[in-house]
Amino acid sequence: MAGRDYPVPGFHPFSITVKIEGQQRRFTVLQTLKGIGEEHYKIIARNKTLLFSTNKPIVQRRGLENFPWTWTLIEGELRNQRALEAITAALEMKLRNSL
Repeated sequence: MAGRDYPVPGFHPFSITVKIEGQQRRFTVLQTLKGIGEEHYKIIARNKTLLFSTNKPIVQRRGLENFPWTWTLIEGELRNQRALEAITAALEMKLRNSL
């Protein structure tokens, strides 16, 4: 995804705290793409970077406030499914609370 590794103008990095395997971990989050149909969020840890895509704009545009967003890991690798679910849940909670 060359060319998309930059923060969206006017959008500041934020952090999320996720409990993974009994430990609290803090990640920095950057929004790298904001479009009509999808948004991309880059999760930055000490030794790993993950890029997620979500259908949040479509869900919001249709007025479905409580409808779950779909998250897709498009770059990076996570072998632990629970960690993946915990990260997307924390990210979605942070984004929903900031609306």
